[in-house]
Amino acid sequence: MFTVDTLLNDGFMGDNHQVIAIQEQVEQQLGPRFRKGAVLKDNDPESANALEKTLTTADQHILIVSGSHGYDFIKKVRKLVAEKKPIVIWVGHQDPGLIAEETLFKLVGLPTHVTEGNPALELTFKERLVAMQAVPNTLKADELSGEKAKWNSTYPEEQIPDAPEGYIGVFLGGDAPEPNNRYHYWSEENAHQLGQKFGQMALQSGKFLLITNGPRTGKFYPNSQDLETINPSTGKLNDPVVRQSENIAWLSYHSLTAEHKMSPDKNRIPHALGAPLDPVSAAFIQGVIDSGLNQARYRFIDFQFGKSAYKAIISALVEPTQSKSIACYSAESISYAEIGYFAENTFGFRVDSMNEGHQRALQRFSEQIHFIGVLDWTRPLAEQSLDITLKQQWIQQCGNKDAEHVAQSLLRMINRPAEQQIPTKQVLPDPLAYAFQALSTQQDGTTPITSEQSQRLVLEQ
Repeated sequence: MFTVDTLLNDGFMGDNHQVIAIQEQVEQQLGPRFRKGAVLKDNDPESANALEKTLTTADQHILIVSGSHGYDFIKKVRKLVAEKKPIVIWVGHQDPGLIAEETLFKLVGLPTHVTEGNPALELTFKERLVAMQAVPNTLKADELSGEKAKWNSTYPEEQIPDAPEGYIGVFLGGDAPEPNNRYHYWSEENAHQLGQKFGQMALQSGKFLLITNGPRTGKFYPNSQDLETINPSTGKLNDPVVRQSENIAWLSYHSLTAEHKMSPDKNRIPHALGAPLDPVSAAFIQGVIDSGLNQARYRFIDFQFGKSAYKAIISALVEPTQSKSIACYSAESISYAEIGYFAENTFGFRVDSMNEGHQRALQRFSEQIHFIGVLDWTRPLAEQSLDITLKQQWIQQCGNKDAEHVAQSLLRMINRPAEQQIPTKQVLPDPLAYAFQALSTQQDGTTPITSEQSQRLVLEQ
């Protein structure tokens, strides 16, 4: 039997969706050998102890984790992983430094735009590296069909109205990290500008503007990574400081105590039930208002922990009577691209918290596989459309199979005889290990090298 445990994080819903999607596919691949295990959270200080207790059972454990936060958690429990030997599967949008900790991860999944041109990753992980075409996701068409009605029944004060001319569904992301944990912040100024643009788009098109945000929207105090101090346990920059409220107003960063910074009250942070609207979302809505769009023509629904309109809004966009609707997501939230599997006309839009990896993902999704479009603010909405034929061809050939491919790779690994298991870097002599770290550049440290060149470099060491 295989017990499949998952490691989630309340602040990263997209990463959670990837983990759950892979768990679902692992269950299908393992069949009767599957047993659902513990659901842990890497932002819970008790998770390390909980994992140790979980790994005491006789089953072979499979632990699925995601994102830099999941990567850092596994590093912290490396002794436990070495002793209990769970099969750790890591999946994410960007490489947090996997080669340095290669022995901890039996299988890793990264987007194609990250793995391409990175021979070091390919040579280090070999068949244990799964290049993903898009985004593993948990959305299912049959589950979406009733979500709008369910939302309207549960939250009558925030009903999603019918829209004869269709909806413009807008999904807001937020602050986003680089692989070294250096954050890019979504500014209030940029949010206000985009709110104005979407308001003008709704005015010109006659569509109803339907907006929601997520757990990272307005989450941190900008530029609060404490003067770029390094966390010795991770070797990366410390996390930014989470915003905190008092008496329905946000505290200024300079008024925070050391305790505020180290241990924020979860009931006083952005998107907690009863917390004030975060400043970035508020700036976006003010932009909509400043565009001149009548209040009856838009609806903003704030994400709160335990209350999300994400599925309900997608449900509204894909109703059979809503062929005129479009979906728009902030492109630093790569996981939002999953909407494109259901909403025919899905567009990404740029925000100032995007990093280079987000830019490459947007380019690949729009220009190479034609899965989504990119909003062009210089053109009317009526002139912006996708090549639906190319999009459908890609979906039929490759789309929405990333989680399945990760699970299939796991099954091949499990079924492979022990003598055929792929060795990890720990059995290689030191010169080869050094070569793996040098593969992304020529020996002059500047020019990218090819896969063929990198193989010669290994042999020469």
